[in-house]
Order: sequence, then structure tokens, then C-alpha cells
Amino acid sequence: METKLSSDVLPYEFLKDIHRMERLRSVSTRRGPVTPQRRVCAFLTNSPVDFEGRTIHVQLQLSARVLQTGHLVQYNLTKPNGLPTSPTTLWKQYPPFRLAGCYPLQWIDLLNDVSEVEPRIGETRRWLSYRLLLVEIGASSH
Repeated sequence: METKLSSDVLPYEFLKDIHRMERLRSVSTRRGPVTPQRRVCAFLTNSPVDFEGRTIHVQLQLSARVLQTGHLVQYNLTKPNGLPTSPTTLWKQYPPFRLAGCYPLQWIDLLNDVSEVEPRIGETRRWLSYRLLLVEIGASSH
């Protein structure tokens, strides 16, 4: 059974995390500033909506591809039916932004065995193994 809901918030927030990590240069601590050696964003899911990039908003899709420098992260200007997306529902809470670096998106199938997981009573969905998306934000991506 396929997932019917399209989660737009999770891909948006993951891309927003990349955007935040691009700007992270140091972290203040009691002992002074700490400069991170590596900056990595991770997304773990077993939902095909996420790893197959089925969200209806093209700029938010996390399917295997390369996000080029300057990638604009925003919700579609129109809905699938051609009507405009309401600016009062999306643009205030999820403003558009651009990524500074170039990032390959490649999901890693963790091949975990979930065949013996008992579904809840009345549940018929097929259990999928988890997939992991790791994106490293580094000097080479700027």
C-alpha cells in the first residue's frame, strides 16, 4: 500500500538544515568558540514519499539527484490542479531560500530486516527498510 500523504515539511526542514550548516562557522562554548571539523545533515526514513522524491513540490524533492549551487528551495507557485498556492498558508512559515553549495543526494538503503515486524491490527502496509540520506557541507561545496 502506498503512502497517500505527501510530506512537504520534512524535505523543506532537511534542506533548511543544509542552509543553516552552510552558515555555521563556529559554536560558542564556555571555553570559547569551537570550529566544527565536519558539518553533516542526515535524514532517516522508510517512507517512499521521502526517498523517491514524491512530494508535489519539485524544489523540495529529495530523490537521487544533484542540487546545484544556488538551488532555490520553495513551494510550487501553483498546485497540481493549476490553481495558485495560497501565500497565506506556505510563504510565511516556509520562506524560500537558496543553497550556497552543490550537493549530490544519494540515499543509502540500510537493508534492515523488518520482515518480522508485526503490523498493528488492521494495518496492511508493507514494511520497507530504512534509507539514509547524508549530506556533508564542506569547503569543497562552496
